[in-house]
Amino acid sequence: MKKPAHTEADPEVRRSASQIMFGHLPEQTVDINRGVWRVDRWRDTRRERGVDFGALKREVIVQAKPWSDRHRDGGFASMLANGKRVLEVQSLARDRGIVVEPFPKLWLCPKCKKVHRSAAGHCSCNAEGMRNQIHFVCYCRECGSLEEPPVSRCPTHNETRISFPGTMSADRIIQDCPTCKRELRKGFAGKRCPVCASTMEAQVHRAASVYTPRSVVVVNPPSEASRERIANAGGPPRALQWVLEGMQASWIDKCAPGPDAMRQTLLGQGLKPELVESIIAQAIEAKQVSPDASSLIPPSIVGQAEQEAHHIAVATASGRKTQKQLVATAPAGLKPIYEQQYPAAFTSAGIDTVEYLDRFPVLTGQFGYTRGPSNDPAKSILVPFRNRSGDFVVYGEVAETEALFIRLDAVQVLGWLERNGVKVELTKDRDEAHMQIIQLIGNDLSGHLQELVTTLIHSMAHRFIRAAAVHTGVEGTSLAEFLVPLHLGFFIYAAARGDFVMGGLQAVFEGELHSLVEDLMGGESRCALDPGCASSGAACMACLHLGEPSCRLFNRMLSRTALFGPLGYLHA
Repeated sequence: MKKPAHTEADPEVRRSASQIMFGHLPEQTVDINRGVWRVDRWRDTRRERGVDFGALKREVIVQAKPWSDRHRDGGFASMLANGKRVLEVQSLARDRGIVVEPFPKLWLCPKCKKVHRSAAGHCSCNAEGMRNQIHFVCYCRECGSLEEPPVSRCPTHNETRISFPGTMSADRIIQDCPTCKRELRKGFAGKRCPVCASTMEAQVHRAASVYTPRSVVVVNPPSEASRERIANAGGPPRALQWVLEGMQASWIDKCAPGPDAMRQTLLGQGLKPELVESIIAQAIEAKQVSPDASSLIPPSIVGQAEQEAHHIAVATASGRKTQKQLVATAPAGLKPIYEQQYPAAFTSAGIDTVEYLDRFPVLTGQFGYTRGPSNDPAKSILVPFRNRSGDFVVYGEVAETEALFIRLDAVQVLGWLERNGVKVELTKDRDEAHMQIIQLIGNDLSGHLQELVTTLIHSMAHRFIRAAAVHTGVEGTSLAEFLVPLHLGFFIYAAARGDFVMGGLQAVFEGELHSLVEDLMGGESRCALDPGCASSGAACMACLHLGEPSCRLFNRMLSRTALFGPLGYLHA
């Protein structure tokens, strides 16, 4: 980490790549050596080439949607969608680091509290040495600008003293003259943004309202050949068909083709449309072609269903290890565990399948930041990262790691929805239950049902990560999640920059998975901070929250009640 040579602090400070990825992004303010610094840029970044930019663009647009729907993204999503601006991925050059600068450039004498423009020196009160930097900044939630807090100087003595009368609240801070004691200003409020003239807000620089990174995670094909293979196999529509059929075939190119693929092939051979449709109908009746399941999905959600299925197909393109394969290759001592204890544990936890992936290709990055209330798109502004040409940038990394894919039992999820007041038609057929859940979500214009299902999947993912961290012997931050809630599943993967030893998830999958699931079920379901936690969402840092690098949704849409409440999914 490089600092300008004229600063008083050390010229270089060490930070891990993970810390820089999530906490030292452009225009972010950070604490270093008891001071506050603003990140200017990452030095000599590498431009990643092996990226599925189509999938990345679609996912970024989805993540930006809460702001673009309210015209709070500066046109970011629309420029991406219509191709006016392109997207690139830049990764950190570890040997080059980043450049930071002091911000704000306001320091207080530790003795008399007088404001100075330098970090050290002689004060009129005869104090010498280092001074204390002001930790407040002013930000604009209309354009995203960041400025120093306003300082009013005495018109007679040209001096300012700042006092913090027992509080760090910005509106309680007193500015006065140390010589004549004249009050000059109360707080840091009222500064006008030099860019858009809006009234700026003052806050401690580390507050989420000042800067919240916005992340994107994409299951990324590791090569151009992989992308071509998926496209030639039928792409997202074929992947959706495969997932809706329970992923019974080893991969999407092994399942029966859909009518669209067959239609395109026959039309390409010059057959008349009427004849093509007749042939397709006969093929469907003979079960040589799968019916077009996407036509049964509401249009409002079919795109998301296809995209999530595509993620699953990309993740499993290099192979997956299932419970059946464990049984088939098991030594005599483990075979009873795989045949009996694993299925019993899965059934009790409402889990349909757990699969192991030894090559999980993932792109993790940050595409911008927000200023303003971090969870309120109506009152915050989304600012995308840009390069010198004005195109958009995702600061991230591409990696292959190991992962587990966990999918809940659709029949049990349907029963859970009924217990929670959703009108359903109960069935014991897994594929029918899955399709019904997707249809219910797509037909619910309020979005409540999708949030309900996502909360269940997300809460299970966090519960699983906490249990997996114990069984693998690592910190929870070394594991991360990727959710596919419409398909009732999630991936748990080893974070590329964590302290995770590769093979840890494989060891759990091949020997301790039943114990892990039993701990997920029977472990402590209460929170050390109850009843406060239970009365304010039933999710907090003591029970379900994970660190920022691990959680895709910033610890939103989580609830122990969804798992262990009277109507909970795991309630005995």
